[in-house]
Amino acid sequence: MQHSIKQALSTIFVDWSVISAAPYDKDTLIEIESVLKQHLKRHNLAESLTLKETLLTNLADCKGSISEKMMAFVTQNIGDPSLSDDELQTDYQELLNELQRVNNLATDLQTIADVTQLIEDNGAPLWAKKLRYEPHNNSQDTLASDNWQQIWRIARLTSFIDSIDGRKELVQLAKTRGNLEVNLARLYQEAITKRAWLKVAENATPNVRASLEKYRSAIMRIGKGTGKGAHYYRREAREASAGASAAIPCWIMPHYRISESLPAEFGSFDLVIIDEASQSDLTALPAIMRAKKVLIVGDDKQVSPEGVGLDIEKIRNLMAQYLSNQVPVYRSQMSPDRSIYDLFKVVFADSSVMLKEHFRSVAPIIEFSKREFYNHELIPLRKAKPSERLDPPLIDIYVTDGYRIKGSDINPSEVRFIIDEIKTLVSDPAYKGKTIGVVSLLGNKQAHNIMEILNKELDEAVMTAFDIACGDARTFQGKERDIMFLSLVVAPGAAHAQTRDTFAQRMNVAASRARDRMYLVRSIELDELSQADHYRAELIKHFQAPFMQNEEQVADLRDKCESPFETEVFDLLVERGYRVVPQVKAGAYRIDMVVEGENDNSLAIECDGDRYHGPDKWDSDMQRQRILERAGWKFWRCFASTFVTRKKEVIQDLLAELERLEIYPITTDTAYSSSYVESRIVTTVDAPQIDIETETDA
Repeated sequence: MQHSIKQALSTIFVDWSVISAAPYDKDTLIEIESVLKQHLKRHNLAESLTLKETLLTNLADCKGSISEKMMAFVTQNIGDPSLSDDELQTDYQELLNELQRVNNLATDLQTIADVTQLIEDNGAPLWAKKLRYEPHNNSQDTLASDNWQQIWRIARLTSFIDSIDGRKELVQLAKTRGNLEVNLARLYQEAITKRAWLKVAENATPNVRASLEKYRSAIMRIGKGTGKGAHYYRREAREASAGASAAIPCWIMPHYRISESLPAEFGSFDLVIIDEASQSDLTALPAIMRAKKVLIVGDDKQVSPEGVGLDIEKIRNLMAQYLSNQVPVYRSQMSPDRSIYDLFKVVFADSSVMLKEHFRSVAPIIEFSKREFYNHELIPLRKAKPSERLDPPLIDIYVTDGYRIKGSDINPSEVRFIIDEIKTLVSDPAYKGKTIGVVSLLGNKQAHNIMEILNKELDEAVMTAFDIACGDARTFQGKERDIMFLSLVVAPGAAHAQTRDTFAQRMNVAASRARDRMYLVRSIELDELSQADHYRAELIKHFQAPFMQNEEQVADLRDKCESPFETEVFDLLVERGYRVVPQVKAGAYRIDMVVEGENDNSLAIECDGDRYHGPDKWDSDMQRQRILERAGWKFWRCFASTFVTRKKEVIQDLLAELERLEIYPITTDTAYSSSYVESRIVTTVDAPQIDIETETDA
C-alpha cells in the first residue's frame, strides 16, 4: 500500500516539475494539485491529509471551469468509499489528459492573452473580452467583422475627441468664474461701504454731528428759497456745512444748492461728477470750482441749453469784456446757449470716452437713435424679461382725421386717440405695474392738454399707479417709462420742416425714453412731408421697418435654426414641452436660441459648431457672453462634436441646468411673433374741445 502511494506521488511530482517550468497560469498547477489530493484522500493517510489541506489552500484563489472540477474532485471524490480505485484512477487520468492538453496550448493561449490585452489597452475592451472567452466554432470569423478597420478608426477618433474634449472642465471653469466674479463684486461693495462708514465714524466728532444737525435744519427752513428769511438760512447752511463736510464722504445735490450749502473753497472735493451735463449751463461752475478732479457725463446728441430770448449782441459784448483772457476756442463755448458738456468736450477733446452700452430700451426701439444719431456705435443690451416684454415693441398709429389747429401746436384727434388708448391700457390687468409717458414732438401744448384731460377722466390713484407724465422732450431727459406715446402733432398742410440741431436733439431724447413699447401717433403720411424734413421722415420709416429691412415672417420657428445642430437641439426641447425661441436678438448680438419658463426665467443656448467656433473664436465668444451676462442673460454652451459623441450625457446636462434655473415645460397657446411693428389706421370721434392759444412752431 505504501509503495503504491509513493509511486503515485512520484508520478504526480514528475508532472508537477514539467508543468511548473512551462509559461502557463495557475489552472494547470491547480489540476495537478487536485490529483495529488485525490490520491492522498483515497488512502486516508495523515500525511495525505496535510498535503490535501495545502492543495485546497492553493486552489482557493483559482477560478475557471477546470479549477472548479479539481476542487470538486478533491473535496468530494477522494475518500468517498462508494467510489472504486478504478473509478478514481479513470478520473485521475482524465484530469492528467486535460492538464496535458492545456499545457500543450500554453504558448497559443499566452499569445491570445497578450494580443487581447493590447486590444483592450487601445480602446476595445468588449472586443477583447469576446476574443478571450468566446470559442471559434464556425468557418467564418464572427468576432472580427468585415468593417473592423472602419470601426477601429471611428473608435480611435472617438477616443481622441474624448481626450481633447474639455466640456466638463469648461463648465466647471465657467461656474468658478461666475462665483469668483460674484464674490469679487460683493467684496468690493463691502470694502467700499466699510471704508466710507469708517471715515464717517472717524470724522464724526460731537462738533461735526452738531453741524450736521444744524445743516439739516437750515435746509428744511430754506424750503423753496422764496421766504423772507431764506437768505439767513442759506448763510446758516453754509456755516454748518463748513463743519459737517468732513464727515460726509459724498454730497448729492442740484447746482442751485451748491453755493448756498457748501463753503466756497477751491478743490474742497476730490472728485465732482456733473451728470446730465448736456443740460447744464454755466450755473454748474460753482461745483466745478470745488473739484480737484471733475468727471463730466453727458450727451451732446440730447437736449442742451438753447438761449431762447437772449440778446445775442449783448452776450457777445459781455464775453469780450470779461472773457478776453480766455483762449478764443474756449471762450466761444462759454455762452448761455452752450452746455458744460460742450465746454469740456472742447477743452478736453483728447480725453473723452464714449459709453456705448445701452440698457434702457429694447433693440427695436433704440435702433432709431442708434442709426440716426450714434452711427451704429451703441450696443443695445436691454434684456426684457418675458413678463416685461410687450410684443410688438413698436406701434404705428395713423389718424386719418387728424389735423393741426391753425396757429396752434395742438392736434385734437391725436389727443383723443392717446387718451382713449391710455384708458384701455390702465384697465387691462396685463399692464398692471407699467409706467406711461406722453411726449409732444412739437412744443408742449399738446402734452399739457393731454395731461389736463387725463386728470379729469382718470382717478388720481390710477395716474399715480401708472406714473403717467406728459411733456416735451426736455421734460423726459434723464427719465424713462415702460410705454411712451410720441405725438407728431403735424398734419398735411401744417408741417414745416425742422432742420435745427435742437430739433434733432429733442427727437433723439423723445425716441429713446421707452423701455418696452413706443407708440408713434401721426396724422401725416411719409409722402406728405417736405424732403427737408429728414428726422420726421426717418421716424415714420423706422416704424415701418425698424432695422431698415423687411422682416421675414417665419410661421415655423424651426425654420429659424441656422444649422442641423441647432435644429436637433430645438426639436428635443420642443418635444419635451419647452418654449424655445431661435435666433433671439440681444443688443448688437444674436443668441442661437432662448428657452423661456415661468417667472421670467430664461436660458440662452449657444450651439457651437466646431468648424466655426474653433479655439481662435473662444476669446471673442466668451467676451460676447460676458457682456450679455452683465445684461442678465444666463448661458449654456455645447460643441457639436461633444453633442454627437455624448448626446445622452449632454441632453441630461441641459435638462439639469433648466431644472436648476426652475425652467419647466409650459403649455401656452400664445405664439411668439417675430414682427417688431404693429400698424393701425384709426379715425377718432368726439375729439376734445380745446381752448386755443395761438403759437408758432417750436
